[in-house]
Amino acid sequence: MKYIVIGLGNFGLVLSTRLTELGHEVIGIDRDMTRVEQYKDKITSTICMDTNDSHSLGMLPLDECDAVVVAIGEDFGSSVMTAAHLKHMGVKRIIGRAINELHSTVLSAIGVTEILTPEKDSAERFAKKIQLTGVIDSFQLSEKCAILEVPVPEAYWGDTIEEVDLENRFKVKLVTVKRRVPQKNLFGQITEVSQVLTELSQELILMQGDSFVVFGAMKDLQRMFDLSA
Repeated sequence: MKYIVIGLGNFGLVLSTRLTELGHEVIGIDRDMTRVEQYKDKITSTICMDTNDSHSLGMLPLDECDAVVVAIGEDFGSSVMTAAHLKHMGVKRIIGRAINELHSTVLSAIGVTEILTPEKDSAERFAKKIQLTGVIDSFQLSEKCAILEVPVPEAYWGDTIEEVDLENRFKVKLVTVKRRVPQKNLFGQITEVSQVLTELSQELILMQGDSFVVFGAMKDLQRMFDLSA
């Protein structure tokens, strides 16, 4: 897979080098030439660029990438400007790094739907998660077992938990269900946030936008959600 990581600070560097080690093609970008030169042997390729310049940003192979990660942290303005340019250019998957709630809110307001924070996502963990198509979040318990959050497949919309019967059909344990609910942000805009359903009944009807949080052996999880494809 191909990724562009913008911002080679601590987080961006670890993410870029780990994805490269995992066999992916990574373009690491920073406006500091010293960083670009220092890390050029650890990342597939590095480029010195000011991504506030939309013309320069447009010269990147954006259409060929599976995701663009805006890993800029402390420079709030540059992070938002870069994300806005990418959104305007029609980049399909933009992942933004936020350093606080306001930063996250602004990124969300301009249309960035995947936002991670240093407190919640380590670069090492995210490097593993980003590879799994369809996985919203993941936690590897061992080489063989994991906890995953994955979207409820369309085939299950309208079914009850009892009808889906994950444990008997796939040998995976349903931990909980998360549901998207509307919430007003700091700018008064209505956005959707995930809410954990703390009380599950077998009669709960699954809806579009729901996600399963499941525990099991990787082989069973892969079989259930076709993660190996």
